[in-house]
Amino acid sequence: MYSLENTVSFNSALRQFAEKRRKLTTRCRRYVFLTILAAFLAVQFLSCIFLTPSNGSELKNLHHSGRFKLSDHIGVDKGTEHEPNLKNLSEIPDRYHVLREPLFPSDHYAIIACSTPEELNYNYAFNLPITVKTWERIGFGAGVILIGDEDIWDKRPALRTIFDELKSTGAGIAFIEAKPQSFALLGQTARLFGANIFNWGHSDVFLTTTDVDLWPITTEGDFYRVPKDKEVKILHAECCGYFDHRGKSVKMFPMAHVIMTHRRWAEVMNGQRSYPVKSGRDILRYLMEDFGDDVLWLESKRGNQLWYTDQKVMSIRLGEWIESGNNHDRVLKQSRPTEFNADLGIPIPTDRIDRANWILPKSLENIVDAHLISNGYLEENWSSHILPLLALMFDKVEAEVINQYRSAFIDSLRQEKYSFSR
Repeated sequence: MYSLENTVSFNSALRQFAEKRRKLTTRCRRYVFLTILAAFLAVQFLSCIFLTPSNGSELKNLHHSGRFKLSDHIGVDKGTEHEPNLKNLSEIPDRYHVLREPLFPSDHYAIIACSTPEELNYNYAFNLPITVKTWERIGFGAGVILIGDEDIWDKRPALRTIFDELKSTGAGIAFIEAKPQSFALLGQTARLFGANIFNWGHSDVFLTTTDVDLWPITTEGDFYRVPKDKEVKILHAECCGYFDHRGKSVKMFPMAHVIMTHRRWAEVMNGQRSYPVKSGRDILRYLMEDFGDDVLWLESKRGNQLWYTDQKVMSIRLGEWIESGNNHDRVLKQSRPTEFNADLGIPIPTDRIDRANWILPKSLENIVDAHLISNGYLEENWSSHILPLLALMFDKVEAEVINQYRSAFIDSLRQEKYSFSR
């Protein structure tokens, strides 16, 4: 028979056993945690040492793991998530500056704009210097408008590599300062005001709007040029249907491409406004006249009402100019052969190499342009798609120069990746 004393001793032993078990469990958990932490740090350290500089496969792995942010936007780098949104125009810097005027000698220039990318997001910025070279290849200069602070383009390793290569071209370069919340919208719309931002001199020069991820290919002399009996040329003019604006149905024209002289661009876009539209604040104030306060508090993203703001505002102004002076006969609207793409829900030109169905021909005869695959600098895209296209477009020396730029960019991107991860 158990005595009270035996029962107390047994309970005491149980408590001692439970306490020892708790301490052992705690030690085991601590050991497992420290082991996992040590393994993780070892992997990070070894990856810093052994990643191959010229191979982009590690970037692909980062992309798939979710640690490498990549935008799926067309023509503009996706901004970061920002809070709070802009409340009024006074928050927008009223500053811009032209680093240099266009150097490439021509009477035709492409106007390209790009926002400062977020961390490790170079889907479009990487293309900038190559896109300028593709325009120079067919005899066009370029004016490049960068949204953001020049200091950032000098300091961040990957941006500095892009910026240095851009400066090696004959492009004019201008900066429009802005808040990150408006980067995307300004990156889309600033190119409409290239006639105001750069000094084009007294002689008429022709300006064409274009996208940073669209490379001109055809060397046919007149394709991007306005006939002498016209003042405006709109390529792929039937692409985009109509939209409603203030109770009117307005035909939408594409940003790629509308071509006219810089004087005509200034007349069409400025209208009777008393202020020259140049800074970020100017542009947003201009857009608010047509689209209200949405341009301040809503970020431009695919699918929302601001996504086609650039095409809409250009189409509104161009339509006004055409109607106000009965200028229909002064505009050449040129269509292109197209095939409807069910995935995108839009017609795609059949004379284009398009990322929706990338098929590289054996020659570039009858090919007008190329709409680039997203994240073209990644190894699987660069080696199998972009580099073979460059080999068809450029001689071996220039193609290798571009290939070396890509290698330098991958190296600098790796540096930037680790600077952001610390």
